[in-house]
Amino acid sequence: MRRHIAPLCGVLAAAVFAGTAANAQPTAQPFKLGNFERDGRDFVGIVLGERVVDFAAAHAALQTGATTLAAPTDMKDLIALYDSGVRTRIVEIVQTVAAAGAERPVYVHDLGSLKVLPPIIYPTTMLN
Repeated sequence: MRRHIAPLCGVLAAAVFAGTAANAQPTAQPFKLGNFERDGRDFVGIVLGERVVDFAAAHAALQTGATTLAAPTDMKDLIALYDSGVRTRIVEIVQTVAAAGAERPVYVHDLGSLKVLPPIIYPTTMLN
């Protein structure tokens, strides 16, 4: 009897694992956030490897009827609104850029062609 229980437990464990793996949501492509300057204009960017997505331009280009969220104007604004829909919007933009593949949208730039700015441009507290 014991010889039949071990294989049965293994089959049940495999079935449970397969069910949870099938229901797991795919993870989004990893990204970083930063401030950049291009042609004299500062913008919040989503960094994907060596590419940077202009958040405001992508947000405007990918506008849907259900999107009522305003694009953050700077990193402080992004931090304040992150849990109020900005995080979800960033993931949508990242997925759209990833799906575009070799066709680079106009709001995607090479990191080397941009000036990297400090993350918080006007800090309210300076230590040391």
